[in-house]
Amino acid sequence: MLRGEIISPGVVEGILHLLTQAAFVPPRRATVLPGEEKNEVERFRQHVDSLVEDFQATVKRLESASLSAEAEIVRSHILILQDPELHSRVETSILQAQLAAEAAVEHALEEIIYLFEESENAVLSERAPDLRDLGMHLQRKLGYNQAPPLSSLPADDSGIVVANVELLPSFVLEALAADVRGFIVEKGTALSHAAILAKSFGLPVLRIPRVDLLRRHEGTRVLVDARQGELLIDPDPEEVTHRTTKLRTLRDQALSSRLSPTVARLWLSIVDPMQLKDVDWTGIEGVGLYRTEMLFIHDHQRWPSEEEQTRLYRKAFEYGGTRLITIRTLDIGADKPLPYLSFGPQDNPALGLRAHRLYRFHPEIAITQIRAILRAASGTHRLRLLFPMLECVEEWHAVQELVHQATASLRVDGIPFQEQFEQGVLIETPSAVWDFPRFLNVVDFASVGTNDLVQYLFAVDRNNANVARAYRPAHPVVLKVLRELADQARQAGKPLSVCGEIAGEAWFIPLLIGLGITDLSVPVPRSQETLIQLAQLQASECRELAQKCLIADTVSEVRTRLGRQDPATQVKESGSERPGEAVDPVCKMTVHTVGNPLAVTQGDMRYYFCSSRCMDLFLHR
Repeated sequence: MLRGEIISPGVVEGILHLLTQAAFVPPRRATVLPGEEKNEVERFRQHVDSLVEDFQATVKRLESASLSAEAEIVRSHILILQDPELHSRVETSILQAQLAAEAAVEHALEEIIYLFEESENAVLSERAPDLRDLGMHLQRKLGYNQAPPLSSLPADDSGIVVANVELLPSFVLEALAADVRGFIVEKGTALSHAAILAKSFGLPVLRIPRVDLLRRHEGTRVLVDARQGELLIDPDPEEVTHRTTKLRTLRDQALSSRLSPTVARLWLSIVDPMQLKDVDWTGIEGVGLYRTEMLFIHDHQRWPSEEEQTRLYRKAFEYGGTRLITIRTLDIGADKPLPYLSFGPQDNPALGLRAHRLYRFHPEIAITQIRAILRAASGTHRLRLLFPMLECVEEWHAVQELVHQATASLRVDGIPFQEQFEQGVLIETPSAVWDFPRFLNVVDFASVGTNDLVQYLFAVDRNNANVARAYRPAHPVVLKVLRELADQARQAGKPLSVCGEIAGEAWFIPLLIGLGITDLSVPVPRSQETLIQLAQLQASECRELAQKCLIADTVSEVRTRLGRQDPATQVKESGSERPGEAVDPVCKMTVHTVGNPLAVTQGDMRYYFCSSRCMDLFLHR
């Protein structure tokens, strides 16, 4: 048994696989021939653009899974990749020193990494691994798309990866597709971006001083207990059973002794049916939200066919068994555009063509998807259809006509489909809140999409850095809306769930319960901890907490009563801006970098400004 430092908690068993430094840094060229410098600069730019596209696709997947904090980590990497100062350093090395792009990238990043690691600013020092990660990504791209390191692991081996480097964000993201169950690393901290991602996805990570000690144990079964900070080599089966079931026992005991059916029911939110493959369904009702957009976003050339959709949706029902599966119909537009569809005039995409509004022009999109969903659910499966962004009951009736056309066409074609299913509405707009009593007369169930509802309540773009503080899900206004919706649903005898990001936030859950919300839908990685938390809550205490928050005047008062720091007092972390953005060092406004003539370079830093006034103040300070 070896002891280590816990980077990400959890307990998992698997086969030990060692990856050396060479696996992460592919071979590279050192120099280019005279006269090839400009071509090499162009090659560097093309591969940066390609890597940015890869990261942007990852951001979309994370956001669709309600993992916005995790998406912001990837966005910060995009920002670094697009930083003009980094480009200048690399291109200067290529043009003046005839370095190959791979060597120029390594040289430029080493300088910046050194500055970060030597900085007394804790935030900057924690971001040094991110720069190494970007360097590794670029090395692979420039090395003609060499395979990522984790792709070399044996398939379906449930491996525990040992790396003689620090944990990097890319390792965590790659692990999700490589059946990696945990990591043993030599460097890194629990505060790094990689650690945050590992915690979000439930991947245990231990840090031990010398991973080379594990070399002779390659291929051995091990147990990573990142709850007690221990690594067991070739453990006794009884010890494995004891440690791996301890958390489950705690959950089951809590469920049997304290969780009342009136406190809350837990559902899962997914973006891909494969997320359900290894789910422990104990204490979980079913799928509360299956966002179907990723299938449409994945292919950049065309709409997925009915057959393709049917095959994918069927997997959700196969993994879910007899449990209810709630499938949300397509919600594209706004922050989820499609490369093969022009949305027309979109000066304000959030208020433009999205979700059911597209069906006015292309009803076949909805009919095809509904046909596919009903076909996938045929037999004994249990289906709930959820329609997003319906502003009023009139829109409900319009969607019902499309459902009728889908079922009628399936009967004409003689194709088996699920004829008994529930239908519900996703409350996301103020008009839907006002029309909720009428909705309750026609729907079987309802959900609250708090992400969009809060955005529309405050008329704020939650993705805009300059107004993001106006996006306030803990504001008393939001709490009153949620309580009113819960009261109306209870009186009508209709289930109401919350499926926005706040449903998975541990600090917000007691408040939701106190407001009368009885169903929560959370991402799969957060389900077990949420289940344990629900088991430990008392409904009376939650109601008392909610009453205190409802009489508050400000969001700051609510957050204080919830034990949360007021966001106004939090320091903004470096690197949290989006690609193509920077913070004006004078007024702290987020500004564009591309095409912005108000810029100054001092030393190794380039500063951007919102106005000539701020630039003058900066230059003459």
